[in-house]
Formats: sequence, C-alpha cells, structure tokens
Amino acid sequence: MYYWKQPHGGHLRLTVDGEPYEIATAASSGKAGYEHIALSDGPHHVELATRGDGVVQLFGMTLERSEPGVVLDTLGIPGARAANQLTWDDALYREQLARRKPNLVVLAYGTNESGDDGQPIEEYAASLRRVVERVREVAPGASCC
Repeated sequence: MYYWKQPHGGHLRLTVDGEPYEIATAASSGKAGYEHIALSDGPHHVELATRGDGVVQLFGMTLERSEPGVVLDTLGIPGARAANQLTWDDALYREQLARRKPNLVVLAYGTNESGDDGQPIEEYAASLRRVVERVREVAPGASCC
C-alpha cells in the first residue's frame, strides 16, 4: 500500500481473505507511508475502506509475486499533459518512482497537447525535456521511450 501520512490522518481498513488489517495514516507531518503484507501465492479477495475518522489519501496498491514477470504501473490522469508532471511534489514523485525501480518507463503524451494552439512548440519541447530528464535522474538504469 502506498499512502499519505499526515496530521489528522484517518485509518484505512484493508481486508484480505477476510483477515482485517488497519493502517493508521496520522503523522506529525506529511510524508509517504508504505505498508507491506506478505501473502501466499494464489488468488485473494481484497477490500479497502476507510474508518471515517480522518482524511485518507491512498496513492495505490501493488499486488506482486516473487516470481519473474511484468508489472505495469500507471500514472495516467485523463486530460493530463506532459508538463502536469512538473507541478507534482518533486520529492514525493522521486521517492515513489525510485521505490518502484522501473526497468522501462514509457511516456505517452501529445494527444491532449495537440489542441493547445496557444503554446509555442519550443515551450512544449522544453517541458517534455524536463520530464524525461527527471525520469532519467531518478531511474538511471531504466530504458525510457
């Protein structure tokens, strides 16, 4: 589990195959939180809910096996443009991407930007270059396309 710890954070209830887990998201200051639960290999029933006792911000969840395979993480946001990434919390972005240790990063932008007639192509190119540079800084061993 990937979530935000913060003042007045609430509790996240995770149930796996009927077994309850409770994750407290309260902290004295804002920072990323991580919870790892090891499970046996095979299918599982997972449910998430909040207790309703504070704000809970969940970034995501990974369900992975220890065997080799392909894992797909997405940061897709409908209507997003490449430059939107540059407005995200830089330290948190870097921490999260580094934690995932990607072997390949695919950046797929351009369709939404095609209607941005007022943006000079040089400005778009500079923003996209910064996005790619940041990926390369955080995940220098990853292929990028």
